[in-house]
Amino acid sequence: MGETLTIFIVPIAGIAIPLLPIHILWINLVTDGLPGLALVTKEPEENIMNRTPRPPRNFICSRIGFKNFIINAGLSIFIQWWALVEGYD
Repeated sequence: MGETLTIFIVPIAGIAIPLLPIHILWINLVTDGLPGLALVTKEPEENIMNRTPRPPRNFICSRIGFKNFIINAGLSIFIQWWALVEGYD
């Protein structure tokens, strides 16, 4: 979520694009690969398909998780802006 917010907000703010396509591919490989390996090694839970679904009004993300997404996106945008102001390329 933080990566997505960064990609959408930065062009609107007039700052140069922070991530090139190769950066996004690398982030996806690292952030999706390791959790995928963890899921493969996890033992299946019994009767998982017999559970009732969660209520539709329950959020997928907690307030703390959403707050962390916003903070991460804000830090990413600030660091990109700071690097441009200081002249780091």
